[in-house]
Amino acid sequence: AISILPVLLIAITGVILVYPTEARQILLPAGEPVRDAAPDSPAVILTNSSPDWHNLLRHSQTLYPGARIRWIQPETETSPKRVIGLQQASAWNTSGQSSVHFDPESGALLANSNALLRPAGPRLVDFSYPLHTGRLGLWYRILLTLSGLALAMISLFGLRSFLKRESRERKS
Repeated sequence: AISILPVLLIAITGVILVYPTEARQILLPAGEPVRDAAPDSPAVILTNSSPDWHNLLRHSQTLYPGARIRWIQPETETSPKRVIGLQQASAWNTSGQSSVHFDPESGALLANSNALLRPAGPRLVDFSYPLHTGRLGLWYRILLTLSGLALAMISLFGLRSFLKRESRERKS
């Protein structure tokens, strides 16, 4: 019975990861924004310098000291802004859920999304990734491994008892 809880947790977080849009719709109250779109610092942040990637990366790290840069997104036809994703030290999701959005022409800060300040719904969706992948430390990986082994053992014992019963019925 105890081994079913981690397996159920893995199943639920797997569904959240496969269907993130639907999960956000279920977990977020109506009208609650998924990301905070208001900049936390002045609109124009780069003065007397070009908005090249080096300057944008440096400024992103000044907004989030100690954060690790996890991804960058150049401007495209569908997203005409430069985005830098960062993982803050206290964030559990290692994919970098905090993001800084810049205008590619001027270097102006368009949006600043701090993952640690999000409402509970989006944070729960973000937290499903480390829960599902076992990225919460060695103790959690051991728990998931033991739960998986327990589930496999229960399945094997069930199959063994079924086959024993079938062989007894055939003999009689």
